Amino acid sequence: MRRQVSGMLAGVLAFLLGAASYSFGAYHDGKVDAYLDLMRGKYQTRAFGHLAATPYRDLLSRKYGIGQEVVAGCIVTREEAEEARGYNEVMEAAIKRRFGKDIFSVTRLEAELTHGGS
Repeated sequence: MRRQVSGMLAGVLAFLLGAASYSFGAYHDGKVDAYLDLMRGKYQTRAFGHLAATPYRDLLSRKYGIGQEVVAGCIVTREEAEEARGYNEVMEAAIKRRFGKDIFSVTRLEAELTHGGS
């Protein structure tokens, strides 16, 4: 409970800092976006390119409610990459806290065992 409160306070602080009239850059903006999504109860990661549905991504979504948002195509700007990096750092840590530190590797293994691929 204390961690959730600390996380929420950090999220509010990040939002307030992000709402200032200037930006700390794409990396910081991505972190702010992640905290806002977490405050809404939204769990997802951000990725690039054309991502076909896979048993791994389907299992993350169906079993845990974790989505994946494509934020850029195959050509990615430095700003897009930095924003996604900041977002995913915050979001992946929160996902691991909520569902367990091995959620990604366990889900990938489960998808491989039940569907023969990732």
